[in-house]
Amino acid sequence: MTAAKKKRVTKKKATRGRKIEPMRNLEAPPFLRDYQQAVLDRLNNGIKRQLLIWHRRAGKDVTSLEVAGQQLQKRIGSYWHMFPKHAQARRALWTGIDAHSGEPFIDRAFGHRGVKKVYQTDMMLEFECGSTWQLLGSDNYDRHVGSNPCGVVFSEWALCDPRAWDYIRPILTENDGWAIFITTFRGRNHAYQMSRQLANNPHWHVEILTVDDTKRHDGSPVVTREDIEIERAAGMPEWLIRQEFYCDPSAPRSGSIYGRFLRF
Repeated sequence: MTAAKKKRVTKKKATRGRKIEPMRNLEAPPFLRDYQQAVLDRLNNGIKRQLLIWHRRAGKDVTSLEVAGQQLQKRIGSYWHMFPKHAQARRALWTGIDAHSGEPFIDRAFGHRGVKKVYQTDMMLEFECGSTWQLLGSDNYDRHVGSNPCGVVFSEWALCDPRAWDYIRPILTENDGWAIFITTFRGRNHAYQMSRQLANNPHWHVEILTVDDTKRHDGSPVVTREDIEIERAAGMPEWLIRQEFYCDPSAPRSGSIYGRFLRF
């Protein structure tokens, strides 16, 4: 290998794990809402499997980031946050910005937790405590053979490849890890079947929250009836309103001819 080529390789390896740039948010974010805090409380009380079917804009991913941020400080290990697609994970969280605060989601969740290095290509954070947190896609779960995560979040679970859970569950069983599934219903697919199958399982917490069930810190609805009426007046289909805001698994998809007449 020539000296010039060796220099380029060395430089590439160095930049892959560059030191983290100063984060915009170095203070702890506001405390979680009551229904969000309950997720963390249940985990701390030994419920290590949770299926959360929450309405759109309930703060599913934000809650999961806070849960992971606290857990990775308590137990040193690898933590994963999986989206249906790898590219979706980058758009939604890695480069995503909180519309309310204007801060990047990653900075807001982890900027005060001692991040040591950022791996941009791998969408991974390494912490001073020794833990790592990484964004992945369920579409390439099998590329991580040999990995040993001790905490996994499946975001938009209804759209994820269900084989990802079959691959990961033996790992979490062996190392006493935890898994949280966050989603809205998308018809009666594997997420819906899972909610029915596990509803009475004492080792799982299955929860369905519609816009009627979630409140902000001041007691006001997260999504108001007025908000929904505005969306309806703007042309949002009724089936989509029922699916996104009321977690209705029987809401027919767009293009269905008989869906509005049938409820299975």
